Amino acid sequence: MADVCCTDQEDIEKECGPNAGYMKPSLNIACEGNVATIGAVTAGAVATMTMEATEVFNTWATSQKGTMDTVGALSDDGSTVNYTTTYTTFVKKCTGARLAALQAGAGDGKIVIGTDKNGLKWIIGEKENGCTVVVSPKINEKNGIEVVISWEHSKLLLEYTGVIAL
Repeated sequence: MADVCCTDQEDIEKECGPNAGYMKPSLNIACEGNVATIGAVTAGAVATMTMEATEVFNTWATSQKGTMDTVGALSDDGSTVNYTTTYTTFVKKCTGARLAALQAGAGDGKIVIGTDKNGLKWIIGEKENGCTVVVSPKINEKNGIEVVISWEHSKLLLEYTGVIAL
């Protein structure tokens, strides 16, 4: 008798060609309340995202490539996988104005779009379950502001294939 839970599995072919690691030195950020809708998911991707009237994503130009990792853990009863995504990047040269601007965008309830070095855009956060953005000044050998984005979620990340409202 076939195992019912395995009927949706598909083959994955070997990927040939270049594959660049890390995230590009830029990200887009909005409050989840400023995003009216996130479109339907097709094959792990979303093609549309509608903003509330006059709202847009802000762009944060960062100073170095970022890192993004998602870690999954099986729930205690073994029925679901829960994920934690962490995206870390750095903005060079800590100034009061730059720190104030970043702090204004920090906190809970955010939706971030980060682009990897392969050009794929990834959505971090969702309606009713936004990510958290924390900014921390680092006045040491680097002198800048560390940006850490974290998100706890029950579904894998979604690729965004649409145009970002800027």
